[in-house]
Amino acid sequence: VATEDAHRQVARKLLACGLDDVYLYGREMESAWLEMQRLGFDRHVFFTDDYEVLQQRMIQDTKKGDLVLLKGSRAMAMERLVPVISSIA
Repeated sequence: VATEDAHRQVARKLLACGLDDVYLYGREMESAWLEMQRLGFDRHVFFTDDYEVLQQRMIQDTKKGDLVLLKGSRAMAMERLVPVISSIA
């Protein structure tokens, strides 16, 4: 429950940042995704717990010049996306 609360807090902080798109990855981020929907996030928000799906979606959506922030726990190994995104943006 504490982890879900923390991820819901992440969702609220993301809303306050004015981001255009948010990609949430990993089963534990589902609570953040649901919170963003509940709060009416009116931009693009994408959630998956499948790394390959995340990678393909980011390849599809990322354009040259986009600024991308990757944030995740060490266990999620988000650095795998760095070369993929760097080759596009």
